[in-house]
Amino acid sequence: MSSSKYLSLIYLFTIILVVNGCSSSIYQNFEDSILIENIFEVNDSIIKKDPVKLLIQPTSPTNKVFGFPLGLSIYNLASENPDEKFEKWLYNKPNRYKRLSRLLSKKQIKQLKQYNNSFSKFLKNLGQKPTKITDTNVNENISRLKQFYNNEGYFDSKVSADTILNYNQASIKYSITKNTQYLIDSISINTNSRI
Repeated sequence: MSSSKYLSLIYLFTIILVVNGCSSSIYQNFEDSILIENIFEVNDSIIKKDPVKLLIQPTSPTNKVFGFPLGLSIYNLASENPDEKFEKWLYNKPNRYKRLSRLLSKKQIKQLKQYNNSFSKFLKNLGQKPTKITDTNVNENISRLKQFYNNEGYFDSKVSADTILNYNQASIKYSITKNTQYLIDSISINTNSRI
């Protein structure tokens, strides 16, 4: 391998390390625990791909790109109160407003504030809103799973949920025990009709 290939591998490895290091600090910006994944354990084995996952709300709490919550990061870039933040920035240094008002008119400064507000809304729409653990209705999800397995003939199935907290990150583990599946072999109807 040439030295340029080694250098590009080193750059790639450095970027991966930086991205993975930043991904855990993203969750620290939130007050409540953020739901990062739903885990399904059916008869003591973890299920990765199963259509039953679509019954759970939210279906995908935090989408990740190469293990990095990109949508959540973009959402974090948006400020909660962009007008207040702009005003603070504008008047934080005593001469900033004077210098800016020499370059721009009051109407242009007001428009600059509106651009800041619009950009913040754009970032919120582009990013992914975090799913708080308190926003998840676990009991409703359990009843959906129970109903699904009842429809499949597992009338004795048991569904439970555990919350796994790791600092400000939360996972919900749904444990499902199917037990015996009941199947209807045939249906016969006895009537006293002469036909």
